[in-house]
Amino acid sequence: MLGLYLFQWSRIYSRDSWSRFRFVQVAAGIGLLLLLIHELFDYNLHTPANMVVFALLAGIFFSAPGQVNNATSRHRQRRRTPDLSAEAPGGETTVPAINPGAPPPDQIPNPFLDEPAQGPSP
Repeated sequence: MLGLYLFQWSRIYSRDSWSRFRFVQVAAGIGLLLLLIHELFDYNLHTPANMVVFALLAGIFFSAPGQVNNATSRHRQRRRTPDLSAEAPGGETTVPAINPGAPPPDQIPNPFLDEPAQGPSP
């Protein structure tokens, strides 16, 4: 494990560009080192929560450098919501009106939000 840990540090420092994920990998590597030092003096990794944190940090630290960059670039190219201010064929901008209207008849009315029914009050 120590050999893999040192080999990963050499892979991280040998790359040319410093991306955000590379900084996160360095932080995860430092966190792994601190957890392992604590494990020398106490049974730190016998606690389930500490095991989960160790596994998360190890997954971040030992991940390949190119996996995250390709996924984030594809994610940024895609639009999530349609452009609501697009021009209509007549040259006017169309923005849909937000009017929820009355609740469906099969829905139980909310006495705090729905309009009170017109009729005799008790």
